[in-house]
Amino acid sequence: MSRPVNFSQLGQRYIEPLLAGDRAACRGIVEEQLEGGISAYDLLHRLVWPTMERLQELYRDDRVNISALNMATRLNRSITDQLCGRLPRAASNGKTVLIFCGNA
Repeated sequence: MSRPVNFSQLGQRYIEPLLAGDRAACRGIVEEQLEGGISAYDLLHRLVWPTMERLQELYRDDRVNISALNMATRLNRSITDQLCGRLPRAASNGKTVLIFCGNA
């Protein structure tokens, strides 16, 4: 069972090294939460994705520049990829999905 986490405070703690481009600190924060029993799913939904929205808000409010936004977005995406690898997988249902996109 996981311990209670204040995701608002965790988000503040996570966004600072994210904006500084400190990969090790960001990964350390995430690993610390995983070791503390927080699921990858909860971290994705309650930390990583709200942080992405916060980054966009900071950029719109001219509190961070485009370079900081791009760097933080890329690092956040890397953390997302690592967390997705920890999500539980269901057994295959035998179905195949084809996804594609093109210019609108």
